[in-house]
Order: sequence, then structure tokens, then C-alpha cells
Amino acid sequence: MIPGSACFGIDVAIAEPGPVSSGVLDDILAYRLPEDPYAALFAGGGVPAAMMITPEQAAATLAELVERAEVPLRLPVGPVAAHVLAARDAAPYDKPFIPA
Repeated sequence: MIPGSACFGIDVAIAEPGPVSSGVLDDILAYRLPEDPYAALFAGGGVPAAMMITPEQAAATLAELVERAEVPLRLPVGPVAAHVLAARDAAPYDKPFIPA
């Protein structure tokens, strides 16, 4: 049996950011794949700026995470990420998950 990371004093967390206004999502249609299952999410021309967090907000959340005495396994970063992860958790596991 391989010992877990806890015996070494190592905590692991998965930070899951939502859309970040880094410039990559400015023209989301440039990054679409054929038969993209998320195409309906971007039918309005991309992610609205009001739904995005700034790189500074994402960095601040990650900096706070590393300062915690105990970390959660998963940490949504930003309100969109929190919404999508909650929806995924509520979705059945026997069907494809497409966030709405």
C-alpha cells in the first residue's frame, strides 16, 4: 500500500476557476470545435464581462488558499465556477453533463 500525501504533511486542493478576463475569451468563437457541446453557452457572442473574474481576483483566491491551515479538495474560483460545480454535483452521473 502506498502511503497518502497526508503522512508527508502535504495537502492537495483542486482550484477550479470560472471564466477569467485574461483576453483568451474575448473572441470565444475562434476557439470552437466542430459539434461543440458548449456552443449554446456562447450563442450570444461570448462570456459576458460581468460573469468573468479578473486575473487579480483569481490570484487572490489562490493566495488565500495556500495560507489556509486546512484546504478543501475542490475550490471553485468565482461565481460562475461555483454555479457550474453545484450544477454538476446535482446532476445525475449516468448522463452527460451540460451546464445551463
